[in-house]
Parts: sequence; C-alpha cells; structure tokens
Amino acid sequence: MNASAPIELLHRIDALPALPKAAIDAMAALRSDDSSSEHCAELIARDQALAARTLKLANSAFYGIPRRVGSIRDAVHLLGRRTLGTMVTAVVVSQQFDPGRCPGFRFDAFWRHAVASAVAARAIAHELCLDEELAFTCGLLHDVGRLALAAHMPGPLSQALAQAKARDVPLHEVETEVLGADHADIGAAIVERWQLAPDVAAAVRWHHRPSAAEAATGRLALIVHAADAIAHALDLAGLEDEHVSEADMAAWTGLELSPAQFLRVFEQTESQVQGLCRSLTS
Repeated sequence: MNASAPIELLHRIDALPALPKAAIDAMAALRSDDSSSEHCAELIARDQALAARTLKLANSAFYGIPRRVGSIRDAVHLLGRRTLGTMVTAVVVSQQFDPGRCPGFRFDAFWRHAVASAVAARAIAHELCLDEELAFTCGLLHDVGRLALAAHMPGPLSQALAQAKARDVPLHEVETEVLGADHADIGAAIVERWQLAPDVAAAVRWHHRPSAAEAATGRLALIVHAADAIAHALDLAGLEDEHVSEADMAAWTGLELSPAQFLRVFEQTESQVQGLCRSLTS
C-alpha cells in the first residue's frame, strides 16, 4: 500500500478549483423554496454554456415535453427547480475534470454508467416513495472520485485498472491497494469540498459498503449500492469487460422491493439511459 497516497489525494482535493460562481448561485437558487422561477432563470442565463445546456435538457426526449422550450424561464417552469438543480449539478461537476490522459479510462463508458446508476436510483426511490431527485444526484455522483483520479492521478489509476482487469476483481478493491484509498472515500471528500448536500457525500462514501453506513444515511447508500449493481448488470456502460460487483445482500433485502418493483426499475433504467446521456454530454 502506498502510504503517502491518501495525503497526496487530500492535498489535490483541497487544491481543486471552486465551482464557478454562476453555477453555484444557480444551484443554490434552484434548491431554495424562496427563489422564484424568474430569479433562477436569470441566474442560469448569466452563464452561456449553462443556459444552452438547460435548454437542451428541457427539449430532450427524456422529459417528453410536447412543445419546443424556447426560454430558460419556460425550462424552469416545465422541469421544476429541483429537477433542473440536479441536472445543473451533474453538468457543472462533470466539467471540472479532464480525464483524457489516463490510459484505460473511458469517459464515455464512465458517464453512461453514472447516468444509468442515477436513473436506477431515482426509479428505486420512486418505488419507495422517497426523494427521487436526491437519489438521482447520489447515483450520478457516486463515482466522481474515480473521475478525479483519472484527471489528477492517471498513472496510479491506470495501474489499478490494469490489475483489476487481469485479476478479474472489483476496481475499488485494487484502488485501495495501489492508492491507499478508494474512489468512494475520494468522491465523498470532493462532494464535501464543493459543499454539496451532506446526504450526497454520505451516500457516495458508503455506496460499496451500505451495511456500514449509519442508520440516518444508510437508506440512501442502499439505494445507490443497488442502483450501481443494476447499471453494471444491464451492461449499460458498453464495456467488453464489464465487472459486476458482488452485491450486498443486506442492501437488497433492506430495500424491501417486490420482484415486480425490481422489474420496473430494470425496465425504466434500460429505456431511459440513452436519451439522457445524449442530453447531458453533447
């Protein structure tokens, strides 16, 4: 184990740039019940890239809006502040990293898996009558630590990727051996660094070990753990050597979903991923 790795990783996380002010203001307004749709639209419009992506999302087939959405204000009205806030968070966070120089890491596959996990998490939360947008956010960001590793420690992550493939073991286990920490702990630190919701940080930290999470956050970690497994099982990342991690059976049992409910989750995940991926990445 590389004993200096966790310290180096923490230093690198602390050195990450703050999220763009325009994006932070828009995210905060979209989460606030006191903000009007007009105010949210005004804040989004201050960032041209954010405004363009917002309109693209609103007009995507994923949301099924029957008419063309031509203004940011209409997008906020039609999608709702919470839904749009989730999407803005996803877009902004993903744009903070450039993983292009990490051999063996495929950003397209990473993103498809993240979106698939998010869709599955939201579908599970819907079945359980829990907060769907919070579950979606956690699913989308659960592997953000791996994205940070690809961008800032490409050599060690590339080594871990090669070892995981050669040994046919989960990547997060090899990450700990090579780096001294896995992407779940790194991702949680990043979420905390950017002052996103504490529940998101906890779900990211424990998504591979949901049974170890505290009761207050364990339910969300269970959802993300199951969603992650579903996304891998459906092979939606498009990887030839897709590895399905062993599921925590306590997580599946703890969700208390019926076979019919799980079937709906699988069907919704498979049917919705491609359209949403196109909307968020292109």
